[in-house]
Amino acid sequence: NRITSPSTNYVIDGIPVAKGHAIELDEQGHVVEGVLTVDHSVQGIRLPQGTTFTRDAQLKLKAAYLPHDLEIKGQPVQGGLVFFHPNGRLKEFTLSEKQRIDGTLFPKGTTIVLDPNGRLLEHYPGFPKYSQD
Repeated sequence: NRITSPSTNYVIDGIPVAKGHAIELDEQGHVVEGVLTVDHSVQGIRLPQGTTFTRDAQLKLKAAYLPHDLEIKGQPVQGGLVFFHPNGRLKEFTLSEKQRIDGTLFPKGTTIVLDPNGRLLEHYPGFPKYSQD
């Protein structure tokens, strides 16, 4: 179910979603996709106003498009696309500043892929490229 570009801000299922942006609801009326009108915690992760987010069928945060750089769970995350594991840990993101992960220092702009326990799986220069599973 899609509410296309509502003319007023809504609070649906406890989530403040923005007017002028499409909102996706599941069959039970839970928000699965939208844009936040204010800073808000989704699955324990504080996301800033203007973040576009997507939740999976179990209403776990799957992905977000951040309007600016943000520290998430101790990692400096560059504004833009970021993916999450169902347990709420970071899955794939780009570093907004240099950071040491599993003993290796990575420069700003490196995209990091972590397993569900937070261990490094891979890294590469540039922006997230997949993580749609």
